[in-house]
Amino acid sequence: ELAEQVAAGELPEPREIFVAVGSGGTLAGLALGLRLAGLGSRLVGVLVTDIVPPRPATLARAARRSLSLLRRADPTLPEVQVPESAFSLARDRLGAGYGATTPEAEAAVARAAQVGITLETTYTGKCLAEILEREGRGSLAEGPILFWNTHNAVDVSRTAPYPASVERLPRSIARLLAVDAEAPVASGPAR
Repeated sequence: ELAEQVAAGELPEPREIFVAVGSGGTLAGLALGLRLAGLGSRLVGVLVTDIVPPRPATLARAARRSLSLLRRADPTLPEVQVPESAFSLARDRLGAGYGATTPEAEAAVARAAQVGITLETTYTGKCLAEILEREGRGSLAEGPILFWNTHNAVDVSRTAPYPASVERLPRSIARLLAVDAEAPVASGPAR
């Protein structure tokens, strides 16, 4: 989609693309997609988790596995390389840990809201905060910068087939969500 927009003249090819990184799936997919589309944009992943954060080697391996799966479905896809060097990771936006907000993320969310963009402080706010911090110190790359907004503001309760409830979850998951001491979920080993 990005390559089509660039080809149609709807936007210039980004010099850098910033994206929030949890497990790294989006970043690995973007790296592969950029190469398949023939775009030379540099990716900057902004780590938002300290729970098994991905390393460049892990991300490159995920991109290669994805390409292998795609080529099984369509052998005409070109065999592209996604090296570890394709992944630049910013590590300074995490704050106290996954899900913990930071003043910079809150300021970025507020700034985005001023122009009608909905973000949140766990992923997208921290990613935008990295861009704003680099802008402030003058270290953004020359040329267009693209903020890849991964925030999904869709209210799934409107389209869900039935209302969400802890009772419908597997016991092992429901037990993790039980916070009300007056209504404990049955105890026992997780299965």
